[in-house]
Amino acid sequence: MTCPKCSITLENGTYSVQCSSKCGTWYHLTAKCTGLSKTNLQKVKKKELNWACGKCNEGSSSEDSCSDEENIITNTRNTRNSKKVSSKNTKITASQNIKSPKITKTEPNKTLIDYIDKRFNDLEKSLTFYGDIIEDVRKSVAVISDNYKKLHKEHESTKKKVAELQREIHLLKQKKHDTFDEHKEKNDVLIGLTSKTDEEAKNDAQKILSYLDVVTQDCTVKGLAGNGPRGHPFLITFKNVQDRNQMFDKRKLKGKIESSSCKLSGDNRNIYINEDMSKDSRVLFNKARSLKEKGYKYVWCKNGLVFCRETESSKILLLRSSEQIDKIISEVPVTNSTQDNV
Repeated sequence: MTCPKCSITLENGTYSVQCSSKCGTWYHLTAKCTGLSKTNLQKVKKKELNWACGKCNEGSSSEDSCSDEENIITNTRNTRNSKKVSSKNTKITASQNIKSPKITKTEPNKTLIDYIDKRFNDLEKSLTFYGDIIEDVRKSVAVISDNYKKLHKEHESTKKKVAELQREIHLLKQKKHDTFDEHKEKNDVLIGLTSKTDEEAKNDAQKILSYLDVVTQDCTVKGLAGNGPRGHPFLITFKNVQDRNQMFDKRKLKGKIESSSCKLSGDNRNIYINEDMSKDSRVLFNKARSLKEKGYKYVWCKNGLVFCRETESSKILLLRSSEQIDKIISEVPVTNSTQDNV
């Protein structure tokens, strides 16, 4: 709302006065806008005077101007009735919003209806505006919901495919562990020999086979790469599987094998006979040996597969993965190893 005199908006925190005549228009309560003297301005503030704009006083539709003392309708100090009129018709606000227009005696219904119509129009515009926003939000939520359902469906489908692939990988790994390499089924590895050449190693291998009561000449010996703490490894290959199986059976009967028992040169040392395993099986077997620290008495390898057994009467376990060994280690209390079985 603007002041008709100065065309400046009537803002909160400024003094204003409403024309007490028929127009009911609001003006700044200043000498410039009302044409009042300082003394009369104070009287109007104290509701001792009623004020009417120059337009209403002159009764014309000329320029909206205000006179000074001519705009003072009455001095309400003189009569009690004038005080009542002043309290009812003068609206002076300080530091507050103008909530409703002044209803004059001449046209109270029209002024009130216009005000209500304006308020309803503003309310209708606001409801339409916010209604459009809510509708846009509802449409956005519907789109997001549809996208979420699609993504959730794709996610479930992907989970099923991943589960199927994991099962296939598990079956392939299991098949790999359960299937012994045909090229290795006639091979074994001798550890603990001090031979410098393959020919010397073959002679030492024949002494070991003689000690085990295995009679065969159909084998070859070849040095392997690497030199561990137990000595240089040699690969012994038999011409037939029967001779190789016979050697393992006799080794079990003999138990621990020492170089002095086989009449090998050099210091006395242990001789180990292991299967020729794949890299994965060898890594798994080396890790399985740690089960002896958990009280497992037997850990061995046969046909490329790794087994363990806690006692002679315990169930034989086939070890398929490092995770399985870790689980066994976590469940079994630590006990001292009582036998070194390889």
